[in-house]
Amino acid sequence: MGIGGSVFEKENKNFQMSNSLATHGGAGRGQGRKPGGLNQRTKALRAIAEKAIEDGVHPLEVMLENMRFFHEKADVLQTAVVTKLNKKTLNNEDAMKLLIEFQELGANRMKAQACAVDAAPYVHPRLSATNISGEITHKHEEAAEAFKVISNVLNAADAGEIIEPVKKKKVAV
Repeated sequence: MGIGGSVFEKENKNFQMSNSLATHGGAGRGQGRKPGGLNQRTKALRAIAEKAIEDGVHPLEVMLENMRFFHEKADVLQTAVVTKLNKKTLNNEDAMKLLIEFQELGANRMKAQACAVDAAPYVHPRLSATNISGEITHKHEEAAEAFKVISNVLNAADAGEIIEPVKKKKVAV
């Protein structure tokens, strides 16, 4: 074995090191879940979702159908409540029924809203914050003068005065 050692000795030494790492426990090279690989829970959830899709039942569709159902039921109750309120006289029994229907109306509206809240992230994208950059082209004095002009025009319009447009002077070139 010379100063640098032979190629065989270096390869043999690397082989011995890799074997010694395997005998000391822990994950070795090439072991473990690959990057992007799914764990058992995710695989199980995806299998359930795929089964539901095969059966023709999509979670989003269920949420939207429930929302529409409760919304329609609330509309029917609202029509009934308004019709009963338009009557000139209500006895105690009718008033109690009206109160119960009004409570059902509110409950159905809340159920429809809960379904809408659940479905919204799948239907409407979330808006992200945006940075607006650029320079302001008007100086403070120019803006104040513009506000004064606008204020004068509005005051004159409120007073009923006729406002003639300002004629621009023509400049000979």
